[in-house]
Amino acid sequence: MAAKDVEKRMPPEREGEALSEREIALLMAWIDQGFQWDDKLLPEPNGRSDHWAFQAVSRPLVPEVKNAAWVKTEVDAFIAAKQQVKGVVAANQASRRTLIRRLSLDLIGLPPTPQEIEIFVNDSSANAYRKLVDRLLDSPHYGERWGRYWLDLARWAESHGYQHDIPRPFAWRYREYVIDSFNRDKPYDRFLKEQIAGDEMQPYADENIIATGFLAAARISGNNMDKAAQRNDVLVDMVNATGSAVLGLTMECAQCHNHKFDPLSQRDYYRLQAFFVKGQLGNLSLQNAKAYEPRDLEAWMSKGAYAFYQREANKLVKRGLFVESEKAHTWGFYSPATGDGGVTRMPVVNRDPIHYQSEQLKQTRARLLIRGDVSKPGPQLDSGWPVVLGKTPDSLGERPRVALADWMASPDNPLVSRVWVNRLWQYHFGEGIVSTASDFGTLGAKPSHPKLLDWLAAELMDYKWSSKHIHRLIVMSNTYQQVRKYDSKNAALDPENRLLWNWPRRRLQAEAIRDSVLVATGELDVTIGGPSVPVEREESELRRTVYLTQRRSEMPPVMKMFDGPENVSSCSSRGVSTVALQPLYLLNSEFMSHRAQALADKVKSQAGAELDSQVEILFLRTLGRMPDAEELKNGKAMLDVVKAEREDALVRLCLALLNVNEFVYIP
Repeated sequence: MAAKDVEKRMPPEREGEALSEREIALLMAWIDQGFQWDDKLLPEPNGRSDHWAFQAVSRPLVPEVKNAAWVKTEVDAFIAAKQQVKGVVAANQASRRTLIRRLSLDLIGLPPTPQEIEIFVNDSSANAYRKLVDRLLDSPHYGERWGRYWLDLARWAESHGYQHDIPRPFAWRYREYVIDSFNRDKPYDRFLKEQIAGDEMQPYADENIIATGFLAAARISGNNMDKAAQRNDVLVDMVNATGSAVLGLTMECAQCHNHKFDPLSQRDYYRLQAFFVKGQLGNLSLQNAKAYEPRDLEAWMSKGAYAFYQREANKLVKRGLFVESEKAHTWGFYSPATGDGGVTRMPVVNRDPIHYQSEQLKQTRARLLIRGDVSKPGPQLDSGWPVVLGKTPDSLGERPRVALADWMASPDNPLVSRVWVNRLWQYHFGEGIVSTASDFGTLGAKPSHPKLLDWLAAELMDYKWSSKHIHRLIVMSNTYQQVRKYDSKNAALDPENRLLWNWPRRRLQAEAIRDSVLVATGELDVTIGGPSVPVEREESELRRTVYLTQRRSEMPPVMKMFDGPENVSSCSSRGVSTVALQPLYLLNSEFMSHRAQALADKVKSQAGAELDSQVEILFLRTLGRMPDAEELKNGKAMLDVVKAEREDALVRLCLALLNVNEFVYIP
């Protein structure tokens, strides 16, 4: 070391004498001989932080504001208080036609029909809007829309991922579980408990076993010959997804070293991993088979993803490595040490599956991995949650993941309720009160309305963790019902509209774009539930996009085009790109060409040959409104061609209306 660098040696300043050569030699010998460490002597990490997200949730007082008449729900009071301080003025209320389209696309992911629009517009009752909100929240399509958000967080897909990406043919049951849970407004604390600890819960229920699909959504590499590394990759995925989706923390880096910014240690990471080390992914038996079987099981099993799975299974059968089970099953997570004894784990089809040995799993202990390297195990660790979030009891009982889920739903937990209400807010407005929805750490964004965030978090817990209750508070507010209107004075004070002085219009997600097209053409099959539709049968079974097979290497085309998640890690917010392939898909794809023809046929059947009526019917079916004078004139001009070309002109006009921004944006 150069002389000028001597002063930079660690530690730069110290009291007392340096270690002697003999002491240094003893330490080196101790390390070289195996680093025999008494686990109980590990020093307690620093569990204190003054960061806002790690403080207990307390319910703030609802502020009093000058414009009290504008306040429809408590949400408005918090929003108005901030606007009042900043000097911005809220926009007026949107029209009824705008509100029903906004609510329908937002709550169920489907546009309203012309008939539904007219009923709402002409409803003169004082509670017309509330009735609309209640109807949409009670719709079975609500679960399809809002369950999809959770599937993004759960990084759910129907295949193992990596090179071979072999399907998981019964993983669709987890999607069924999620959609049904949202439709039933299952309390969020119960929803988490079933997914984190479903196999441990008593009494036994198939629903709980299916719910463990959250943990089991991890990818598995069938090419990894290092079985310890193969399994550790899955455990790492579970910890990262749980930390991100539920706790709103970026824990990934803590698998190799203490977190550089948040008060999360490497020991915190592996103590959280310890909750999962005695379990494994796999096909799990169900006891109530009939309630969970596809309506046409034989037809489904002969095609698509299941047929691919069966071909792979047959190869292993010939090698004596696999025995197919006829029991009804699901793809889930199970611990032979703590899970229900009535559950049977069945073989997994993969090129080289993770080994499953129940007795070995029962004896498995978690270890801190030096630099995250599975070949360098450090000290053994007991299960526990991050110290900064509270002390873990000395004993977690016989079902540790149940204890983990109970802690998550505890009023003392500073993160879980905050993270969830922030996500609900984000999905309604496009951006959360905390804009970094899965990072509530010290480098995450500060909340734009911290008191509102805590009020909603407290309200969620006090109202028995009802997500629909939070929905109502949001969509019934004047904040939500504002018109989209630019104001230069407001923009100068709040250019990013963080204070929500008007409606933050946003583009529909991939599923809602495709589903809206099918509603406009009248072709949508609105059947709820059932197994996935293979991509090659997308045209013959025109179901909602959420039911298309989600194989990681073969996602539905519309999801590829419009920023669907990669299903590799938890996705808290999809990107919104604008690229040339998107209009090419909407204008030139075979799927859209067929839809435009179907829409043209519908328009002709309703309007006949009269051009004014054709344009008006087309606008009503696509945009939910009548065309203005200029639009009517231009539409007629497109159709006013020689009779032989009129049908093609109508198809082109249909394609044009399905491509306008007004169609693919929430108004």
